[in-house]
Amino acid sequence: MGMLPNRRSENGASWLRDVSLVHNVSGSFLDDWVDVRFEARSRCVWTSGGLPSRSLPIRHGEGRFVVRAATVLAALEAEGLVALRYGLKASPTGQGNPNGSVADIAGICDPTGRVFGLMPHPEAFLIRENGPMRRRGSEPVLGIDLFERGVAAARGAS
Repeated sequence: MGMLPNRRSENGASWLRDVSLVHNVSGSFLDDWVDVRFEARSRCVWTSGGLPSRSLPIRHGEGRFVVRAATVLAALEAEGLVALRYGLKASPTGQGNPNGSVADIAGICDPTGRVFGLMPHPEAFLIRENGPMRRRGSEPVLGIDLFERGVAAARGAS
């Protein structure tokens, strides 16, 4: 659709289709937990302020993030639009980047930082009992703080 990253082109047009989600490298649907880390330089209001890395669920067959050109990836990085990356540690199935996304990107934002698109599902991990390690006494970092930050940013917007 071009809504993300919604950068302006040389001729001033926006909503260009610079990025897309395509089939996973494996060619199959993934339903797993994956480690993610948040980019400190990102302008995303949903993730700003030094969030801790965590595990989040993923569920997708078309979750591989791709870019139209290397210049698009360079611009995403330079403009602080990459908000979330798949973690360095492997998931329970042995994949740190489960779908083959370029540069381990799991989520990006628009230049305002308010529109956030991501593949992991923080909304599916709002209570401790939904986590895979719940019976082992771990205290996981839930996904609710992402939504709290988004709401706080909306309330503070003029």
